[in-house]
Amino acid sequence: MKMRCARMISLAAAVVGGLAGQALGDTSDPQARAFFAQGAAMIEHGQWVQSAGAFEQAINADMQFPEAYLFHGLARMYANDYQEAAEDFTAYAVLNPGKPWGWQQRAVARLGEGRPERAEEDFRRAAALGAAPANIQRGMGDVYRAEKKYREALAAYTDGIRLAPRSPTMYQRRALAELALGDKQGAAADMAQADALVRSGRELEPGDEASQAMEDAYRRLVGHRMAGPAAAPARAPAGAAPAAPPAVVVDRAGQQQAQQASQAAASLAQRGDVAGALRQMDSAVTLDPNNASYWTMRGAFQEQLGKPDDAVGSYQRSLGLDVKNADGHLGLGVALAELQKTSDARTEIEAGLKLARLPQVQGALAMATGAANAHPQSAILKEVVARLQTALSEVPR
Repeated sequence: MKMRCARMISLAAAVVGGLAGQALGDTSDPQARAFFAQGAAMIEHGQWVQSAGAFEQAINADMQFPEAYLFHGLARMYANDYQEAAEDFTAYAVLNPGKPWGWQQRAVARLGEGRPERAEEDFRRAAALGAAPANIQRGMGDVYRAEKKYREALAAYTDGIRLAPRSPTMYQRRALAELALGDKQGAAADMAQADALVRSGRELEPGDEASQAMEDAYRRLVGHRMAGPAAAPARAPAGAAPAAPPAVVVDRAGQQQAQQASQAAASLAQRGDVAGALRQMDSAVTLDPNNASYWTMRGAFQEQLGKPDDAVGSYQRSLGLDVKNADGHLGLGVALAELQKTSDARTEIEAGLKLARLPQVQGALAMATGAANAHPQSAILKEVVARLQTALSEVPR
């Protein structure tokens, strides 16, 4: 922490001194660029937490390198180190005066720290600097929800939906407020609308200045647009690393309630009540949409209930959160096979088998066998069953 404070003092002195003529938003130091490229290579493989070291070295090489602070802050956010992330976003904001990006990102970090009053200040500062109104409404909704002002949160998210009617994230956030107010029917309707937007391929998140700044910096410094889990939200082809969905700050109580719902779902499924299990998982992903395993469980229950279209959406959300989720790849492969998407199904099954252990293959085989029995004319489902049977002797136990 002492080193970090000393760095901030040095940064402040450099800014007062005019940054020695350096153009904002770049670095002339080849070593800093090399370290940045190392971090970029890691995030393209979903290794956000591990990338922090490379971006830290880029900062050490050039303390006036704004994008190194931005990406280091994002990496620390993935590691739940919100205090250090907030310091990084402060540095980024200082190096980009007049821009809303740093304040907007720092507001999210403040929420993660459990300091909604400070987050509100930063969101208002970002708004004054021209941040997209829809993003500000979403952020203020998060602030109010953290303060347990659920009616105010509901109003903010509703305004956000008016401004960005094709944003799944807005509907998911409003569902959290509705659930807190006891409106389970409204929450279920909003989650269904979010799923429908994702499945339709017509989802459109509001313009996010921070994400655009990250994309622009990446393209300039690395030489191509961001790919894999680092990329801006987009529908990923089968086998490709899906984009990470926007993170939702979930408090401890929400996490505990989501865990209880998932446990109840598992118990109901064991008793044969798959529809009841799915309802519990709908609650779990509403309470904690950042948990990949909840989306995977939801997809499995949807598949068992003969809803492969819905299952595809859940599995894709799961893989967007954890691209190395073997259950997500295998489940998605089975659902795609049921939809007769032969090539995509094969790709996902093979991706899953590279990551899977025996119990996961056994689970996928049971699901595929059930789907094949329901669709006896499906050649791709028969092929998937045969491939999984062969894999039983190939994967580690």
